Amino acid sequence: MIIVIIGPSGSGKDTQAQLLVNKYNIPNISTGQIMRDEISAGTPLGNQINEYISKGKWLPDDLAVELLRERLSEPDCEKGFLLNGFPRTENQVGLLDELLHEEGKTLSVVVRFILDDEEVINRMVKQKEGEEIRPDMSESAIRGRLRSYNETIAPIVALYKQRGILLDIDAKPSIQEIHTTIMEQLAIRGCKPHA
Repeated sequence: MIIVIIGPSGSGKDTQAQLLVNKYNIPNISTGQIMRDEISAGTPLGNQINEYISKGKWLPDDLAVELLRERLSEPDCEKGFLLNGFPRTENQVGLLDELLHEEGKTLSVVVRFILDDEEVINRMVKQKEGEEIRPDMSESAIRGRLRSYNETIAPIVALYKQRGILLDIDAKPSIQEIHTTIMEQLAIRGCKPHA
């Protein structure tokens, strides 16, 4: 089973991702974590990634796919995985399709967490109350990222909706309520936890 999770920062997708990987006994593959690991290891690829990140730029698609290709070839991905943080663009949807095809795999479901912008901002600002606010966590920076997310996610959502694999989840209820809804919807789609 291969699950992709998409949603804005602050929507609870990371929390739900962890609950799902525990339930399904599959790895949680975060492109952000893969990039941080490469940078920490000081690999040539990590240095290349750091150049983009330090300039506030997105990683080029070919580099992002290469990172994923390496990670997906590891044995723990044989029974499936959860992918968090990819695809971020319409082009990456096609690249992910190609990569999965090379591995003889298909995408099972795309779980999209839906939360209005004001709620995202409230959650993210509230998380940081009492802390010194980093420039990238200011309300205006969060609004900018949300604008960018909303623009880039629309064509991705349309593609997955057209394929019939999009699962929209309201991200307002409690963590447990959301998890229960996701599990029920995945079961309806035939996605069962591994024994």
